[in-house]
Amino acid sequence: MKVTEKGHTKVIQIGTDTIAGVLQKITAQYQALFMDYNLVIDLSGSQEEVTEDKLEAIEELAIEHMEEANKSFVIVTEAVNFNDFDGDLIVVPTKQEAFDLIEMDEIQRDLEL
Repeated sequence: MKVTEKGHTKVIQIGTDTIAGVLQKITAQYQALFMDYNLVIDLSGSQEEVTEDKLEAIEELAIEHMEEANKSFVIVTEAVNFNDFDGDLIVVPTKQEAFDLIEMDEIQRDLEL
């Protein structure tokens, strides 16, 4: 797992870790490292097959992050059908789309929409 910071956003690249392993690391370090940032979970380089079940395991953390921390939580992967997800989990095919979504979310928060 590799973490990079870009402004108010932390990008977490899964690398050779498993999705479950990365989720455990994020959860364990959430208060100290991730709570005050928008999060992008980049699964595009994952060797592991990305399935709906694995993404839904992330959903609880994503909802908590968006509601409690009032920050964006976006997953990047091209390996799924994007129509299969409800509004609670934000999944996009590229990092640029993730950054664009976060920028729009921040504008909405600033305008208190």
